[in-house]
Amino acid sequence: MKNVEMRDNYAKQQLAHHWETFDSNNPRDFIDAYLIRMKEIRQQGQHTSFSEAQLTRSIQDLFIAGTETVNTTLKWSLLFMILHPDVQTKVQAEIDAVVGPGRKPTMKDRLNMPYTEATIMECQRLGNIALFSVPRCTLEDCEVNGHFIPKGTWIFVNRWGVHASTKYWKNPRKFDPTRFIDENGQVFKPEAFIPFGVGPRSCLGENLAKMELFLFFSILLQHFRFHIAEGLPAPSVEPKAGINMCPQPYLICADPR
Repeated sequence: MKNVEMRDNYAKQQLAHHWETFDSNNPRDFIDAYLIRMKEIRQQGQHTSFSEAQLTRSIQDLFIAGTETVNTTLKWSLLFMILHPDVQTKVQAEIDAVVGPGRKPTMKDRLNMPYTEATIMECQRLGNIALFSVPRCTLEDCEVNGHFIPKGTWIFVNRWGVHASTKYWKNPRKFDPTRFIDENGQVFKPEAFIPFGVGPRSCLGENLAKMELFLFFSILLQHFRFHIAEGLPAPSVEPKAGINMCPQPYLICADPR
């Protein structure tokens, strides 16, 4: 509870600071963008769910949801890299060609690093850290694919079922980043790729998470070659059950490049 209180106080302090230094002509971040939109709607006299309480909750959600999920995805990513050294080599070759050793990768490099981006996406698909979406609720009676769903029904998206389905993926248990690269060598997102959920209520932090995963992953592989510790068997890819599906603890060696 002490940690929860610290988190809540931090969110409130950030909101107070942003109000004190707010400039609608110079938005600095998510909080400023939210405040601008909230003021616009209120000035139009429209009813809105935009409020300081909702903004504080969103700040908390970005910390809570983003920290654990990005951390777990990176654990899966490094595990897949030591189990698939050929993929790791290709990612590092792309990083070397686009970025080089003299600077860190930036988001501007992302468009020129399709194989790295595709590898991260495959780590998300096969790692599958969130088996189901958070619950949603139908606001009215509806019918989906011939199935009647009454108002007030809890709805979950079966992410694991979609990501592991042979209906949508060829050899879904195989780690293959090229499934996200088209004939022109560019990254594309299949409809069945839903690590952040689907629809207008998909993950609030999707864009932030994509940025974090790209930067952390590419910088790590820029500086280190990861491999299985000598004399130890290959780590298991069977997940450890929990709120998120985490890899089982494993040992890894990181050699400076």
